[in-house]
Amino acid sequence: MTSNSYLSRQSKETWKYAFIGGFISIPFTFGLYWWSGMGDYLSLNMILLGGILAGFLAKNGSVSARNAGISAGVIGGLPIVVWGLSTLIGIPDGPLIVWSAPILEAVFLIFVGFVILGMSALAGLIGGMIGGWLSKKLGTQKTPNVSS
Repeated sequence: MTSNSYLSRQSKETWKYAFIGGFISIPFTFGLYWWSGMGDYLSLNMILLGGILAGFLAKNGSVSARNAGISAGVIGGLPIVVWGLSTLIGIPDGPLIVWSAPILEAVFLIFVGFVILGMSALAGLIGGMIGGWLSKKLGTQKTPNVSS
């Protein structure tokens, strides 16, 4: 097996686990938001748990738990970005931002989106590291299949 196809397999496996952890975290994130009274507080706890799941599964599949956790965090954070930016733009209640300087506001919205994704990726990274550690502690890792 060439190193290019090995990296391709690693990437596919990483994304598979990231999608599982990321998509599972989305309904729980919004469920926790709804349960808390739908105020201004939106927690990244469920994204952390999605990262733990992705990291655990990735480490069991002999791929990078950290990469799977980061990717799961980004996937889990995308709906938060859409929700947050739509709130800033004013889709539910009318504009919260006065669009007197549209270029500055657009830069601000892009910046806010990246900050939210960065925080989600950090929560996923921490979760992925915890999930990888749990996988090692439980001894459920499989050895990678390597052929020449």
